[in-house]
Amino acid sequence: MVSSEMECSAVFLVSKLRNIKAGAVLVVNTPEHPEEVLKNPDMIFTLVEEKKVQEGTVNGIKIALGALNP
Repeated sequence: MVSSEMECSAVFLVSKLRNIKAGAVLVVNTPEHPEEVLKNPDMIFTLVEEKKVQEGTVNGIKIALGALNP
């Protein structure tokens, strides 16, 4: 699955203007399939608090830290 959000665009724009590297790791924690969200956009606001979401968040942090310190 591919995801995006507004704040990353500002980070990427500033990094491009200053000629520095930038990146983002996004964790999606909504249970709906994209097709279902297209039918009912309000579903996107349902957040999940499950162990797999917590694991995904921890993995995202590890990926970001690994990218900073290869």
